[in-house]
Amino acid sequence: MERKIVRVLTIVFIVVLQISFLPIFFSAEHIPQVLLALVVVWTIVLGFRVSVPWIIGLAITFDLLTPLPVGTSVIILIVVSYGVSFVSSRYITTHRLWGALLMGGILFTATFFENIYTIILPQILQGGESLLGQLQSVSFYDLLFQTIFLGISFAILFQFVRRMEKYFSFFERQIDVKRHL
Repeated sequence: MERKIVRVLTIVFIVVLQISFLPIFFSAEHIPQVLLALVVVWTIVLGFRVSVPWIIGLAITFDLLTPLPVGTSVIILIVVSYGVSFVSSRYITTHRLWGALLMGGILFTATFFENIYTIILPQILQGGESLLGQLQSVSFYDLLFQTIFLGISFAILFQFVRRMEKYFSFFERQIDVKRHL
């Protein structure tokens, strides 16, 4: 029960941070997506199957509090989670250095597709510019800045989530009495 409360409070904190705090310090093009960092962390620490309900809750909460259509964030965050799960189970756990470089590539790719999905796609659906015109408006330096900040927030969130999960798993352990008699 306590684990669920901590996860819900984490969702509330991250959504408030993303909506209220980060836009004060960053321009509209440079706002880092801390939601992506939490999704990557949950996928690595909890696994894909356990993290999916929490990712859906995180994305719906974010969509309800922003002008995005509800469900927009759910799709991109689930796709990112699946991609991270696919790659992390095969490469990141077996090769430390290549895994770290691969995680940087995943964060950059996730940032790129999240920008395309949440910024460009709604404008195209509303009859704005063509896809090529919108892709030219995405700056490599903006993506690089967002990826660097995403990596920093990933490192901080990874430590927090991993320690909380270890703390709660310590209290959920059970001792097999038959084995110790």
